[in-house]
Amino acid sequence: MSDKIPECFGISFAAFNEELAHYYTLRKEFDQIITINSEFIVKNHEDKEKLRDIIKNSVCTMDGQVPLWLAKIFGHNTSQLKKVTGSGYSKKLLTYCIDNNIKLFLLGGKPNSVATILKNTNKPENISGYCPDFSPYPFTELHNQKIKAQISAFSPDIILVGFGAGKQEYWISDHKNFLIENGVRTAIGVGGTFEMLSGEINRAPNFIHKAGFESIYRLLQEPSLFRFKRILKSFKVFRYIKKN
Repeated sequence: MSDKIPECFGISFAAFNEELAHYYTLRKEFDQIITINSEFIVKNHEDKEKLRDIIKNSVCTMDGQVPLWLAKIFGHNTSQLKKVTGSGYSKKLLTYCIDNNIKLFLLGGKPNSVATILKNTNKPENISGYCPDFSPYPFTELHNQKIKAQISAFSPDIILVGFGAGKQEYWISDHKNFLIENGVRTAIGVGGTFEMLSGEINRAPNFIHKAGFESIYRLLQEPSLFRFKRILKSFKVFRYIKKN
């Protein structure tokens, strides 16, 4: 099993694709999986050192068409690098967990998204979740206690965290020991995936994904200055093409 692909953009990616995904999500040792897109590549170079350390010590997957193209053109030995979208894999993971009696916990998202997913799947023995009130990070102790109580009560094998890029990775890293103690084998930051799984937001068609315009498609559905600024920031990825 090939674990790492030579660095591109200063990040070591796993040879992770949907055929190998369950190897990472279900092996015995704990893994934090980060789905890397252009925004994350920029964050890796410009944000806090702690986030860079988290990325360095996690299983990193490629979740962006533009950085995938750039990695294929400018990287070395990247033939195994595949695009695995957080939303696409999460949808398959729901089905896989139900079919194989694996416990999956959904944490975060918008108020109605997790509730809708749980209602649609109707498998409380396999799929559970909790959407806490919005709060800046780091959370208060009371806020974390409410989250931990929900997780402990369910004891999941896998947890998907939808707090948004960066915030979700900090939370997973800061609570790694707690997650391991409660039987979690894998924690994946999935951003706004729950809104797509619940049907609140339409997932981009395949031709949009292949063109690398997913974030623009999302912006058109949820117009906001915040999302527009994120798109602008992601263009900085071209600065880091040769940061190998």
